[in-house]
This record gives sequence, C-alpha cells and structure tokens, in this order.
Amino acid sequence: GLARYPFGLYFLSLSLGELPYALATIYLGDGVLNGRLAQAAGFGLAVAILSAWAYRTLHRRLAR
Repeated sequence: GLARYPFGLYFLSLSLGELPYALATIYLGDGVLNGRLAQAAGFGLAVAILSAWAYRTLHRRLAR
C-alpha cells in the first residue's frame, strides 16, 4: 500500500495481533452457550485486567 510495507509481514503481524482476541471471543462464547457463566465471567475479567495492564504499560513506555 501507501506505506510500502510487505504484505506477508503485514498479514503475519495482523494475525498475531488478532489471535488473542479471537481465542478469547471463542472461549467466552462457548462458556455462555454451554451454561458455564461463572467460568466465562472469570475469563472475561482476566482478559479485561490483562488488557488494562498492557494499555498502561504501553503508555508508560511511550511516555519515556
């Protein structure tokens, strides 16, 4: 594209970036559909905490 970034490397980076969200969505959906709401809620909470930590860490590193 305009950035002249190799498509193969872009696709690999995109796939690795999206993989955790895809797995979390599948796991949460399966937990809800199979009636394991407490387990799904716990997993969702863990993902939210991990995401908040990653966001905070990123912003601290960018501020340096």
